[in-house]
Amino acid sequence: MCAIIEDAQNHGSRLHMLVKKDELWPQRSLPTEYRNLEQQRTISLNTMLGGKGTLTLAGKRILAVILANALLELFETPWLAKQWNTEHICFFHHSGDQIEPCVTKPYLSTKFDEFQAENTSQDIHRIHPIPSVLALGVLLLEIELGKPIESERHNDDLLNGQPNVNTDYTTADRLWRGLRDDVYEGYSSAIEACLNCNFIQHNVGAQQMDFDDWNFRQTVHESIVKPLEKELSDGFKISVKDLDLMSTELYDRCWKSRSTASPQFPVARVDSPNPTPAMDAKMGNKIKATNVIKSNPGKNDHFHFGPVRLT
Repeated sequence: MCAIIEDAQNHGSRLHMLVKKDELWPQRSLPTEYRNLEQQRTISLNTMLGGKGTLTLAGKRILAVILANALLELFETPWLAKQWNTEHICFFHHSGDQIEPCVTKPYLSTKFDEFQAENTSQDIHRIHPIPSVLALGVLLLEIELGKPIESERHNDDLLNGQPNVNTDYTTADRLWRGLRDDVYEGYSSAIEACLNCNFIQHNVGAQQMDFDDWNFRQTVHESIVKPLEKELSDGFKISVKDLDLMSTELYDRCWKSRSTASPQFPVARVDSPNPTPAMDAKMGNKIKATNVIKSNPGKNDHFHFGPVRLT
């Protein structure tokens, strides 16, 4: 895989491959969007949230839908370790714009050796049953707040001044209880599902929580991703297909300095998600991986790659 990616870069093209069932199919290469990667400035989501730029509500919802769709496909795989956070998500700056990064095209930075070295000895002490789902809930909460969760920690969340295995959970739970009445219904439902995992009781029961199981992945998608997509569609008239276009208009709508768009729905609190029993059939058909690029030539363990889209 590393050789294929590097070969595409050497020819000035962008690798385009189709994942269908258990098979990987090469497609005709696409024009590359980023040349001379070593000279391109990147910024992590963690740094961006702590910066001066302010995302619009539309920008927050666009980013949430893209990340939730992509990350769900990577849960429990070598591409995404259990203990991931906003430092693992990064952005390139928009062409010709050195101020605001292109948030409609997030990339994932990963090192495969981290996946093998994860310490599971503390798992028994975890309050939350699925660390990767908790991490997604924390991510959605950070996007809504516009700041990293680390900046909101209290002494009660720490042990002798240091984070423990449940620090992110206790911090997120406290923040969410004070915020949820002011968040729109779909986004509220998604965060609630991530933090409380109510869908396990309602849909999974005693079934093993395994992301290799299609039914379980389907339940997670219905409980978390679908409400995000519906809110983006109902409030801003932006569909998942619109996100695939990656238009300049969408980019402009993401930053307050560029956009005046307003949502079109009232605030409503949701105490628990109400997932439907079946996932839209089209979501299970095929996966299209885009923007695969090697960021550190000569190294085989560190990649940035573009959003994984379900089509």
